[in-house]
Amino acid sequence: LIDSDTDPHITECEAGDHPPASFTSPRAVVTDTYGNIFVSSYGTFQEEGKTGRIDIFDSDGFFISELKVPGPVQIAVDSKGILYVLERPADFMRLSRYTPTVYKPEEGEIQYTPSPTVIDETFIVSFAAIAVNPANDHLFVHNGPLLITELSAAPDNEVVTETIRADVLK
Repeated sequence: LIDSDTDPHITECEAGDHPPASFTSPRAVVTDTYGNIFVSSYGTFQEEGKTGRIDIFDSDGFFISELKVPGPVQIAVDSKGILYVLERPADFMRLSRYTPTVYKPEEGEIQYTPSPTVIDETFIVSFAAIAVNPANDHLFVHNGPLLITELSAAPDNEVVTETIRADVLK
C-alpha cells in the first residue's frame, strides 16, 4: 500500500513493535463508503496477551492512523465509521465496537477511541465472519456452523434475527 522508504508517516519503532503497514499475520481488509482501507493484523502472542492492530489508509493507500486491538480476526465498518471487530484476545472470541473520535475521511482524518464497547462474548461459538449491510448499517455475524445473526445498527446492536440455517440455503 505504501512505500516505507518515502512515506513520512513511517518512523522508527520500539523493539518488538512493527511500523504501520508492516503486517504481522493480516486477517481482513475492508473499505468504508469513502474508499478508505482498513487492514487488521492479528499480531503475536506476548506475555500480557495477544496484540494486534488495524491500520487505516486513505483511498490512495497512504497511511492515516492505526488502532491497537487485541487479536483482530475480522472487521467491518458501517456508514458512520463505526468499526466492528471480531477479536480473539485469548482463548475466546468477542465482538467489539469501536466508535470514531474523529471521522473526517474526506480529509484523511480518522481516529478511534482505544476502549471498545463489547457487544458479546457469549454467542460466538466458532470462527466467524462479520459484515455490515450498507443499506441499514445492520451487522451480520456468522457465529456458528448453521447460524447467522443480524444485529441492529449502533448504538443498540440488538439481535434482529437468528436464522438462515444450512437447510434454508439449499
